[in-house]
Amino acid sequence: MFVDNSFDQWCKVQGDRRELCVKPISGAKVKVDATIFPLEGQFGIGFIVHDPSSLLVVARAHCCLGSIEPDVAE
Repeated sequence: MFVDNSFDQWCKVQGDRRELCVKPISGAKVKVDATIFPLEGQFGIGFIVHDPSSLLVVARAHCCLGSIEPDVAE
């Protein structure tokens, strides 16, 4: 399956961070969003993963320096 192969490849390039890798959950739902702060020269990205029974698996958010175009954020 493409997801499994991609995940395995991603884990291999993570080196010492491999312990953070977990196998994908079949039927998981992922929501991703981004926002742009043009005056501050920053943008934010985040995601939430729920399992098939809608329990939270992981959520992450990160603020980055720089700018991106709105169509890239979408």
